[in-house]
Amino acid sequence: MVTRFIPLLLFVVLQGNPIRAQQLDAHDFGTDYTSAKEWLHSSEAHWKKLEQDGYDKRLAMAVIFPELLRYSRLRDKIELFALQVLYIQFGKDYADFSIGPFQMKPSFAEQLDVNFSQQQPVEPETIANRKERVDLLNSAEGQFTYLRRFLQWMDKTYAKKHWNTAGEKIKFYASAYNCGFNKPESYITGMLRQKNFRLSETSLETYNYSAIAAWFYYEDANTVNTQFIYLYGNNPSKP
Repeated sequence: MVTRFIPLLLFVVLQGNPIRAQQLDAHDFGTDYTSAKEWLHSSEAHWKKLEQDGYDKRLAMAVIFPELLRYSRLRDKIELFALQVLYIQFGKDYADFSIGPFQMKPSFAEQLDVNFSQQQPVEPETIANRKERVDLLNSAEGQFTYLRRFLQWMDKTYAKKHWNTAGEKIKFYASAYNCGFNKPESYITGMLRQKNFRLSETSLETYNYSAIAAWFYYEDANTVNTQFIYLYGNNPSKP
């Protein structure tokens, strides 16, 4: 199948700077883009189940797509194993690192576990439940479990928030996923202005996480009605 690439000119607002253009094209990401798309297709059963459970599959894919671009450049397995051992033994203050295709950190999963805990007050962390959490994050099932919890939390927390466009909602959800869903709304919105996402720890090139998510949403769906996607709605005059 021939993939049709649609370059989109995304206006990324950088804090304290005027609007500047960042053009994104699938070819810019090379084999990382191809690998990410292949992973999405290989896990179609999980996406279908997510959709059947009432979640927006396309939004979910867009939110985690920037992380899939990083996934093929993961740190070496020996180092990752050592970090997992440190976390299991001593907790997130000693080691907090990205795991799996969605690049979820133990602290991310831990906060979701707390938010959805049926026990109040929440029991203290133990070696046993940290190991269980890491094992879950290392599986595709676990990655989708925590993605589902993230979406559920966001849908509930921002149920009354008005979205002018689908792109606006995607960028906000992507920002929350990247910077912390438990952060204040003002902080999450502020991070929409930041261009600090790298495809690897050694990469010098930086991107706007939310912009990549919105770009993928429209490019992949092939439903672009305009050449421009603006960080805040569709009005280029807004800061």
